[in-house]
This record gives sequence, C-alpha cells and structure tokens, in this order.
Amino acid sequence: MKKVAIIGAGSSGMACAYRLEQLGFEGRIDIFESKRGPLEANIHTGLIAEFINRPVKDTLVSLSEKYDLNINPASTIYHSINHGPTTVTEFFGFLGYVIFRGGHPESVTNQMIRQSKSNIHYGIKITLKDILSEYDSVVLATGNCEYVPELVNFRIDAHSAFHYAIVAEKNQEIDPTRFEAWFNTWYAPWGYAYLLPVPPKNAMAACTGVISKEHDPIKEGWERFKLEQVAGKYEILEEHHIRNFLLGRPDYQKVGKVYLTGANGGCNIPFFGFGQFKSLLSGIYAAEAIARGESYEAQMSTINNEYEKGLALFKRLHAYGDAGYDAIIRAASTRTAKNWVKPGGPEVLSWLGLLARLIDFSKESTDILTEDEEVSVVEHLDYSCTQGLADVNDLSEKRWSLER
Repeated sequence: MKKVAIIGAGSSGMACAYRLEQLGFEGRIDIFESKRGPLEANIHTGLIAEFINRPVKDTLVSLSEKYDLNINPASTIYHSINHGPTTVTEFFGFLGYVIFRGGHPESVTNQMIRQSKSNIHYGIKITLKDILSEYDSVVLATGNCEYVPELVNFRIDAHSAFHYAIVAEKNQEIDPTRFEAWFNTWYAPWGYAYLLPVPPKNAMAACTGVISKEHDPIKEGWERFKLEQVAGKYEILEEHHIRNFLLGRPDYQKVGKVYLTGANGGCNIPFFGFGQFKSLLSGIYAAEAIARGESYEAQMSTINNEYEKGLALFKRLHAYGDAGYDAIIRAASTRTAKNWVKPGGPEVLSWLGLLARLIDFSKESTDILTEDEEVSVVEHLDYSCTQGLADVNDLSEKRWSLER
C-alpha cells in the first residue's frame, strides 16, 4: 500500500489531501500539523481577487466545477476604494471574495478539513528526515519555507513584513462588501495598506511590504496608518506583527518524491500578496501528480510564469514612489481602465507583467530587493501579538469574540 505524507494542514496541504481522496487514491494519507488543533491559529481574512486571477472568471466557482471543492466565502467584494498619495479611484461590481483564514471555524482550511477523511496528526513538529524513508510521496506544505533549503535552493526575492489589527466599528461603519487600499510611501514603501472586512461586523486593518534585514519601514508606516486611518474610527481588538515572510520561489518544485506546494512552491503573488487561490491549485496539482502520474512541473509552469511577471511588475510599479502611485491611480480612473476591471475583462496584470520583464531596472531603484539572493538556511518568521490598544485600561475585557 502506497503512503503519502503531507507536512502542514494549511490550504495547499488540505487541498492535496482532498483531491487525492477524490481521485480514489487507495493508499494511506497522513497529515502532520504542528498546531494543536484546527482552531488554534489567529483569525484573519484574505482576498481572492478576480482581477489578479484571470483568466479564471470566478475562482470559487472554478474550484467547485473542476474539482468539486466547495468553499464558502466570508463575503463578496462589490466595491473598492483605492487611494494614491493625492488621488483616489473607486470600482464597483463583482471584484472577488473575502475568505476566513487561520483558526476561524469557516476558514478555507477548516472547510476542507470537514470535507476530508484523511488522518490529521495535530501537535506534531515533524521534519523531512523523520519521514522521508517511510513514505512513497511527501508533500511539503508548511507555508514558511523552513525545510525547502534542505532539498533545493530557494531564491529569495524579498523579505516582507505584515502588520495588522482586527478592528471593530467605533465611529466608522464597516461594510462587509468593501475593500479599501492605500498606495503611498508614507504608510508602506514597497507595499500597501488596506482595510478588509472580517464579517459580520469587524475588519482587518493592515500594512504589508518589503523590509531589509536591518530596517522595517512597514512597522513605521503601520504606526502612521493606525494614527491617521484607524484611531477614532475603529477600536483595535487584536494586533499582530509578522516579519521575515519570504517572497521567492524554489529552483524546482519537485525534488525526488517531495512536492513543494503553497508558499514553499512560490505561490505568493508579488504585486498584491494574496496567493490563496494559487496555493490551493498547487495542492491539487500535487495530488494529481501522485495519483495519476501527471507532471507536477508542467502543471506549475503557469503559476511560475505568472510569479515572474508579477515580480517584474512589482519592481516597476514601486520603483517610482509616490509619483508613480498617483499616476497609476489616475490611469485607473479612466473609463477604459474601469471597463478592464469589470469581471471577465482582459488579463491586464499579466500583460503589464510581461512588458515589465522586458525592461531593465537600475540597481539603485530596486536595491531594497535581494536580487536573486541564494540561501542555504531560511530564517524563521518573527511573530508577536498584543491585545487591544496600549491605552486601554483593562485589556482582559477587550478580547474579540466571534459572532456566528
């Protein structure tokens, strides 16, 4: 009997297990997860945007129709407000889905856990060396690239930080169908700030972007963002800080009998950072390679190509700073651009990324990026969390309770 080990019960790992079951895999599937249970991780939300996942018109419908994987969104986005340093534009219509992540009972991962019959071994910190000889196939789906350098070089294109807070309404209403973003160097040089719903009544305020090993400008921007866009409007319930999240991809996504999925396989989107849909696809592709003998590398080639185009576009757009951000927002305000954003429109980001790959960049304009840094050891993520604002008298009474 063949045996498959999946390290990590996140989105790509569970998508792999679920797809293996669908394909009638008759062997044993063991999932190893270091967390103690499905509800342990911090609750937050992500965006699966229609605009950045084209030519797929509706990502969740596509997963349902092609793979019988049914994911219920937390809400649907029909309105986005996009701020440049001095400009603003809005879009209306179907723009994508908000999905729960982390330990929420309706997170993408927990929805798949309920649909899967595979064995999940919680609270086990396992390494490749522990199990490599015992299984016919191993799927590395940890999400933090920890073991990848043991197998293959992981090309790091940037180190990033993610600072966010879960907020509740105070003097500003939270619309579960609206996404709001800020593009400027004041809040997030080489990144952006945003406000994303956490239905039914909360939201996630966040700043994310590129950092260096010596300096975290995103943390400084986060403090400004809280002061100018959060304070007085919303009440902070929880605050989280993640540093050293890697933007990059491995030289190979299959090494022997090991499949690299999700972030390990380079499924992040350089321009916006939301890679949930591609992570799910990578787990599905790994399952099809294991069960059907299909080429995992061939399946992942499209994701790899989109990553490289997205990285080139990321470099080009952010290299111009505030003047560039305003120019982009002004261009996005035109009638033509608004028609392009409508569901089913052209693959604009892919086209722009292809064009950006043909343009040379000066070293000076992109020196915050690591320029294809080769590493043998990946640094661990730095994580910290606080509950409530510093000036709240009784933090114990400010815990966030979910309203189901």
